[in-house]
Amino acid sequence: MKQPTKHILFFLFICISGYSQDVDDRYITEPNPERFFPELNDIEKVKYVKTMYYEMDSKNNFLGYSLDTKIYVDEYPYKYFYRIDTKTNDTIFKIIYEYYEDKNTLKYVIEDNNPTNEKNMFRPENTTRWYYDKKENIVKKLESVNTKSQITNRHFNSKNLLIREESVYFNNDKSFIYYLYNDTYQLVKKIRTYNHNIDYIISWAYTEDNTYYVTEQLVYDRENIEFNTMYTIKTENSISSIIETDNRTKYSYDKHNNWIKETYIDDEGYSIVTEREIIYK
Repeated sequence: MKQPTKHILFFLFICISGYSQDVDDRYITEPNPERFFPELNDIEKVKYVKTMYYEMDSKNNFLGYSLDTKIYVDEYPYKYFYRIDTKTNDTIFKIIYEYYEDKNTLKYVIEDNNPTNEKNMFRPENTTRWYYDKKENIVKKLESVNTKSQITNRHFNSKNLLIREESVYFNNDKSFIYYLYNDTYQLVKKIRTYNHNIDYIISWAYTEDNTYYVTEQLVYDRENIEFNTMYTIKTENSISSIIETDNRTKYSYDKHNNWIKETYIDDEGYSIVTEREIIYK
């Protein structure tokens, strides 16, 4: 290990031991695994949802399915989500959630792509597992593609602060990511090493209203030679567009005020229809 690398890694362990704050989710790239839950009123009262998508012509003749069928099932302590190929009825995607005893905290999530179809180089079986502690932090992630796998472990301190990520990749290379915080517990530096060499360093600063921006971004080649110093970037609040529903879209609702049919009619009279079968507990 080169001398500069030793000094920086030593500095990391000294700094990390003294900081504490809630986890800063901006720097954890995992998507929310609950993104597949249907949007429903009082979802805790819902046991089963089947969603189908199809098209109709101007004379209400069925033209075919436009998207895969989605199925959501709630059977405590598990919740399930499936995407079914409408033509073959194969399960092409599934995700399973397991909860701790309090019913609100995730314990384990498994996500399978292409679990039933024939395995091939174009559509390999891809499985991801997330493991959670009782504070709902992701403490372990395991990814498998056919027979190969890679693993990431996350370490938190007693104050629920993410301080380190350790990864072993498909080719057995290893990386570590260290998170450093200032005296007011804001994330100010992220350092990644790859096979014991520094890969990149990113530093942040904060304004008085806690807006953060990048002050420095250093990227190194495999010999730890800095070859790119990035610029200062100040973040801006993103503006999301608002799309108003016009009179081309019609809804039908059940007694729980959840929509069970959505119909969009285009200028030529063709319809795109989404139907939901909802069963309550």
